[in-house]
Amino acid sequence: MEQRWINGFLRHSVAGKSLAAIRPEDFAAYRDERLAEAVPSTVSRMLVIVSMRMRLRAGTGACQSRRTL
Repeated sequence: MEQRWINGFLRHSVAGKSLAAIRPEDFAAYRDERLAEAVPSTVSRMLVIVSMRMRLRAGTGACQSRRTL
C-alpha cells in the first residue's frame, strides 16, 4: 500500500523539485488536491510517509530531526 502511495506522489509536480526548492506551499497544494480524492486520514498518512522518506533522503533521519524540533 505504501509503495502505491509513493508512486502516486512521484507522479505529482512537487516530486520533480529538488529538496531545497520545495516550499510549504507546494505541500499545501498537494494536500488540497489529494483531499479532493481521499479522506483526511489517508492524506495524513501519505504525508507522513513522504516526510520520513524526504528526511532520510536528506540525511537527517526521522529520529534525529524529531530531537531537533
